[in-house]
Amino acid sequence: MRCFLTLTDGVTARHHHHHHHQQLNLQTLRLRGFLELTTTISRMILIQILYDTVILDLSSYYCFLETLYS
Repeated sequence: MRCFLTLTDGVTARHHHHHHHQQLNLQTLRLRGFLELTTTISRMILIQILYDTVILDLSSYYCFLETLYS
């Protein structure tokens, strides 16, 4: 929600004050950086979850095989 508010604030500022263009660019860059960071973090978390799941599945699968062939 904060992202949306920042975007609308930026647009409003551009319409009312043309000399705040530099400030708007900075705001846009900051927003883009924030979004990229969020995407990277969520991607890392997702990979970690997938990795953990796969490892757990493999280990339980090996346990299953051991009990099967013991």
